[in-house]
Amino acid sequence: MSATEQRLTGSDRQEHGVGRQHTRIVERLGRWLHAMEPWWTDGPNGTGWFGTGYNVWGAQTNLKYASAAAVVAVHHDDPVTRAFARRRAEASYRFAWDSHVSGTGRCADGTQWGHTWISVLGIERAWFGVELMRGLGATGVADAARAVLFSESEWLSTGYHRGRDLGVQADVWDASGHNHPESNLWNGALLWRTATRWPDAEQAPRYRDAALRFLANGVSLAADATDETIYDGLPLRERHRGANFFDSMALDHHGYLNAGYMAICTSHAALLYFDQVRAGLPVPELLHLHQDALWERLSSCITPDGRLIRIGGDSRVRYAYCQEYVPVGAQYAQHHLGDAGAADLVAAYLDMVDAEPNENGSFYGRRFDHLARQRPYYYVRLESDRANALAVVAANLDGARWPGLPPEPDATVPEPAPLVAVRTAAAQDDVWHDDEHGVLVTRGARRFAAHSWRAFTTTQGLCLPVERGDLAEYHLNLAPQLSFEGDQAALGQYGPGKPSRRVLQYWQGSFAGGFATVGQVVEGAELAIGEGWSGGPGAVSVIAMIALPDDATVLGLQLVTTADWHVGLLGGHGLNLGIPNDTYNQHRRLLRTAGETLTLDGPATEESVRDLGSEVSVDGRLTVRSLDAQPVQLLRRPAPHGGPALRSIGVETLAIGAFGGPAYIRPRTTIVDTAYLVHVEGAGPDSSAPECVALPADGGARAWRVRSADRRSWTVVVNPTGSEVLFEVPDGGGRELTSGESASGSLSVAPLQARVVEHMR
Repeated sequence: MSATEQRLTGSDRQEHGVGRQHTRIVERLGRWLHAMEPWWTDGPNGTGWFGTGYNVWGAQTNLKYASAAAVVAVHHDDPVTRAFARRRAEASYRFAWDSHVSGTGRCADGTQWGHTWISVLGIERAWFGVELMRGLGATGVADAARAVLFSESEWLSTGYHRGRDLGVQADVWDASGHNHPESNLWNGALLWRTATRWPDAEQAPRYRDAALRFLANGVSLAADATDETIYDGLPLRERHRGANFFDSMALDHHGYLNAGYMAICTSHAALLYFDQVRAGLPVPELLHLHQDALWERLSSCITPDGRLIRIGGDSRVRYAYCQEYVPVGAQYAQHHLGDAGAADLVAAYLDMVDAEPNENGSFYGRRFDHLARQRPYYYVRLESDRANALAVVAANLDGARWPGLPPEPDATVPEPAPLVAVRTAAAQDDVWHDDEHGVLVTRGARRFAAHSWRAFTTTQGLCLPVERGDLAEYHLNLAPQLSFEGDQAALGQYGPGKPSRRVLQYWQGSFAGGFATVGQVVEGAELAIGEGWSGGPGAVSVIAMIALPDDATVLGLQLVTTADWHVGLLGGHGLNLGIPNDTYNQHRRLLRTAGETLTLDGPATEESVRDLGSEVSVDGRLTVRSLDAQPVQLLRRPAPHGGPALRSIGVETLAIGAFGGPAYIRPRTTIVDTAYLVHVEGAGPDSSAPECVALPADGGARAWRVRSADRRSWTVVVNPTGSEVLFEVPDGGGRELTSGESASGSLSVAPLQARVVEHMR
């Protein structure tokens, strides 16, 4: 079930109407412009820049700022603020065009920007602001942009390369160096933008052809290679260079399952689509290639509170960059793909922006104060991302009419036919299952559960209430957390904290409303200690996760055995369920155990470990239970802490079997042996967590009998060993869900696999 089918609870559609949203955004951007004055620099000849004024992301940051200033210059109620915003918009656009390789100026670092695979990204995101400034009579901004667009278009159509290879490239695997869906989209969009705005130019036909080659290899699939469907005058296969997406719409970008860049790809279709429609110019058919399938998959990972659930994790700060462009894609889904419910995601996003309190008018001045002081180049980029996304949303709301356009849309233009089918309740238990990319996702009315074997942290599991995206954290979630001596990535103060791990093998099975998966992972794959020592791996993990078909419950098993040498360990634990406790939940979590209630005010002020007993409830919506004699533990540390997500958010950790160090562990020692249950509770006051008892099993297998509150029951068997095991199915047997076959008597379970038997009531 996608987010657009699960409406915002209690939301007042009148309150979230487009007129109110537009005013809300413009007022917020007006305050932001004033708050960003410390980051403004006046340049020569009426130019100026926001941020560093450097090349690469400095140029992008300045252009995004310019677009936000343009929206304020046109739409703000206060004439003084409008005049101030116009000065800033004109100066920053002029600086951008003058410091381009086609101009005579320089960036603040002494270079000129342009003619790279990413150069036009800022132009694409800021172009609507150019048109807004033209409407104000600032024709010089638009006129100067012509030379930049032609310069970039000429390079893209004659000398383009990303990496060592010339021309348009595409491949499903990031390791190939050719997975380029997002840049193919934005580069194709700029070429099309140039060709259609100056159609009489001698180069226009060449730019058009190049644009279509790029766009055909944006959201591209393997089947496109033989597709005879005519797009923009040619069969699709003639422009196809390769698939960037798997058939399941999984995207292996930056080396992991990257839902964030799935959203970026949709946002770039939105940018060109809206700009062309506003200008009365043609939209290429290839811009929309597979965007309906992409949105269908992407929207299933967006919770009703507007959060994109990063099923493969995130290498960057939480709730920023890619998250910002989700509502941009949602507007495209609403107006072009016919997904009327996507409008709710825009309203939810605005609520999320408001949930980040910053008294001075900035977006991130409080949460990212440490970045502003230590990494200002990156900090101002994050501020401009949010400003740009809000400006784009404001420009494309129904109530945001540009000067010179009619006050209401032309009633003679028919509404777009829905391209995304509305899912029914009967389809809510669909499972996203991709064996090649190693991903499983199931989303029902109550539970969102997922597991990835190609996550940013190599593996990642999730189980949370659908409407509580604030409970999602990604770093090594539901995977063993181990700190080896010599692991260089684990505690970098401003790095993403990618651990040294490698998947050896995995198995996946799925069924209506659930899934099962088991795999083997090398831990501490590459270790290095100063003064010349290197080695590894340090251990091998077996990880299993089973999402039962009750739309509520997940079971898991984690076993970690050290390598055949004396491994240096600094600490570790099993379970590792991250619970964000920061801005978006007002810095407070409520934990209930059998004997006490704990209120956790975040962030923690000191490190601590506390035993909670066998079961704990989080905010009354998530029950976590240890399935053996070990207690669930609460691990707290001051936040923002070093390592994951650029210290961007405070996280509480629920663990099992936590141990300290340093210690040198004997060879082939089991250091983590954790079995757990996570259950999504309903809205009522009473727990509906199922009964779960361990069953005897031979040959090293683990088995549990689970009985739900509505008297459904399952037997779950996990074989973490390297040999086949036989298990006697209790209660007369039932149906084995991963195979769909009946099961009774002795059930064979292959090595590193699991079986889920549903018993008859």
